[in-house]
Amino acid sequence: MPPSRPPSSKLGRAFSSNLIFLVIAAVCGYYMDLPGMLAVSNTTENGFFHWGKVREPVLEQFHLLGFLDVIIRDVTAGFAPSIYQVDPVSWWQMIVFLIDVAPMYMVWLMESSRPLTRGSIARFPSIMATIAQFAGGGVFFPINYFLHLVYRPPSTSTSRDDLRVDLSDAFLWLPLSLLFNTAPTLAMYFAPTFATRHYYTWFWQLFTVRIGITYYTIVSLVKLTGFSMSGHKLNYQATLRKLFAPYIVLQTALWLYSIFNTPYPLRTVFVPGKIEADFAGTFIGLMRRLLQVDQWSVMGSSFLWLIYLMWDMSHIGLVSRKQLYSFPLLLAIFPLLGPGATFVVMWLWKERFVVPDESEKKRR
Repeated sequence: MPPSRPPSSKLGRAFSSNLIFLVIAAVCGYYMDLPGMLAVSNTTENGFFHWGKVREPVLEQFHLLGFLDVIIRDVTAGFAPSIYQVDPVSWWQMIVFLIDVAPMYMVWLMESSRPLTRGSIARFPSIMATIAQFAGGGVFFPINYFLHLVYRPPSTSTSRDDLRVDLSDAFLWLPLSLLFNTAPTLAMYFAPTFATRHYYTWFWQLFTVRIGITYYTIVSLVKLTGFSMSGHKLNYQATLRKLFAPYIVLQTALWLYSIFNTPYPLRTVFVPGKIEADFAGTFIGLMRRLLQVDQWSVMGSSFLWLIYLMWDMSHIGLVSRKQLYSFPLLLAIFPLLGPGATFVVMWLWKERFVVPDESEKKRR
């Protein structure tokens, strides 16, 4: 559990219970078995992904920077077993796991827009998210949460207004996230041809950069027109619920579709375990285990991060001790909504205490 009060210095916060996130990252990195992955063939030699009857060409160029394509080419190889359904178990897992990334990244962006993050590394979540795409979310999501808690000033040193997210920015992030993250993810796993799936696997890479460039371009153009919109004029709670509603519906739909239609036991799909003989010791078998470990680390550290943020809010009276201790009970909706939608609902629940509904304000 977190200590009774957050340390005031960055060094103190770094050597507090926040270290649990670095432990999670280290454990995830160990069980991902990256040395084992590098020791086996990734089945993409000679410009083709080849396994059994599946033989699909691998793109060699996509971006203008050649060195970047070399890196991304190897990363896209990791998605090949699932998008081509060579490993159908992995396909069922990834349609749940990867779609959850988009709203989680939106939450990161929301958190970064709070005035209290100004001037800190917590202001730039795209840096760690981009690294996570190349090196594993299971390792770098927990590291991001650690850095966020260390460099973000504790709520005890800020005013209530400093805790609000910028709703005017949020209206840009939703369509950009749907365009550059969610749509490519769906195409990766549901497009009718393997060539299309492979193309969108490339397109999905660097979605953080695409969102960032487009966001700053639009903001710059809007400033030239002199138009501005203050998020303070909007109903805080209602706006957040509307922004995340499409994601909650989509995530829940894919979760229910997966658990009711997969021909495999849920334990086989989502829990790292013994790999069947056909894939044991192969790139495909090791990749399945890596992605399962990845998902557990990403989701586990994300839920823990929300609990730490709630605990931080309790020290300025935004959250009572009873509300803090009951917050983890929201995990009970996990079987119904799935991991990603549960994360979003818990974050929205937390925001109820940052800026209460107008009806709540009147009662106070």
